[in-house]
Parts: sequence; C-alpha cells; structure tokens
Amino acid sequence: MKKEFLSYFTLGYPGIEEDVEIIKGAIDGGATGIEIGIPFSDPIADGGVIQYAHHIAITRGTKTGDLFTLMDLLGEYRGKAKFYVMSYLNPIINYPKGLDVFVRKLKETGICGLILPDFPFAEAKRGKVKVDFPLILFATPDTQDTDILEYKEYNPPFVYYIAQYGTTGERASLPEDIKEKIINIKEVTKLPLYVGFGISTKEQVRALYDVADGVIVGSHLIKLIMKHEKDKLKNVRDIIKEEVKILTS
Repeated sequence: MKKEFLSYFTLGYPGIEEDVEIIKGAIDGGATGIEIGIPFSDPIADGGVIQYAHHIAITRGTKTGDLFTLMDLLGEYRGKAKFYVMSYLNPIINYPKGLDVFVRKLKETGICGLILPDFPFAEAKRGKVKVDFPLILFATPDTQDTDILEYKEYNPPFVYYIAQYGTTGERASLPEDIKEKIINIKEVTKLPLYVGFGISTKEQVRALYDVADGVIVGSHLIKLIMKHEKDKLKNVRDIIKEEVKILTS
C-alpha cells in the first residue's frame, strides 16, 4: 500500500491566490493529500506558527466561503490529490448560508473529510451537533479501545493520531512508544491511520511509515512560508515543492 503524505496549509495565508500556487507546489513535490485549515480566532489545537497564520488570514479578510473559491482556482489539481478540511465548530456553524449548505458544498467540491478539533468524540456521540459528512476523529495514546471501535460510524477516511500531546508544532523527536500505540489502534479500528502534530523531518516521516498509513506535516511548512513570504510567489511554490520532495524521499 502506498503511504500518504498530507501537507497542511491555512486558508488565506498568505492569501488565496498564493495558497493556490503553494498547494500546487506541494502536490508537484509529492503530497498525496492537502489539509486546508479554516482560520479561526481561537485555534486551541494549534501552536504559535499556525496561530500566526490564522491571525494573518483573518486580518486580511479571509472568510469560510473562500475555501470554495480556492478549490475552484485549483482547477485540475483537485484531481491530483485528496483534499481535507480542518475547522473549528464556530466557523462552520456560523457559515452565512447555514451548516447544511456548507456540508453540501464540501461534497460538491470533492472534499474527502472534515477534521474538527473542538468536536471531540464524546460530543459527536451526543448528537447535539450533527454533521452529515465523513468526520476524521482524533486518537491519542489515552483513547479507549471502546471509543475507537465506534469511529467507523462516522465514515472517516482515516483516523488522525496525535503524535505529541499539546498543540501543533515542530518537535525534535517522536515518543518512544509511538509505533506500539499505532499498531494497537490499527488493529482495533481496521481503518487507515495518519500521524500528525510535531512531524518535521524526513527521518520522522520514514520512521512513521513503518507502521502508519500516512503522515501529516503542517507547522514545518507554514514556517517555511513565513520565512519566504516576501519572496516572489514562484520561489515560494518551488521551496514548498522541494521541501515536500525531501520529506517524502
């Protein structure tokens, strides 16, 4: 089975037109999937780097509906990778045309799954907020097997395993027992498992490919964009392309 590599980018950072070229660069570099984060004023699951990207995107007027503009602008690249959306509940519940319309447009646009960090499994089970769309649920070293067994009810394309406790952001090393934990969750769920939070080097990616079906890298790539934000757009696209090549080599 081919291993998946997802690149995370924040919608509207540095800007929608820039996002288009950066995402194309990531796909040209070997990303098999793209995770697009909808900016929110209080991104509790994200560390400083992605918080900064959210802040700048909001400051520059990015709206939730710009997601669909971005997808339209990507053209043929929409067929070259799988697309996922990460959002907090507030932006999608308050989508101007309503949550049902937002979900319908996700389906029409070809998005494969929705990640909601502040919509934990316990809340999903209560059913007070219903999202008729494949939900990608988080798992941690402490997630109970009884909960994991129920993940299939939400039709997830994969389980998102949090490699490190805390918020997103680069880490120097992986937990010693991470492979053992991943193997256990995969045996319980029988679902693909992707690992995110803290992945930033090709050595970490290779190590995780031994047991995981995919890896997600976000803060590391956002940091590169921050560093080169004032460069010509083509240069930024090429920098992301080359970095993804390195991470997946």
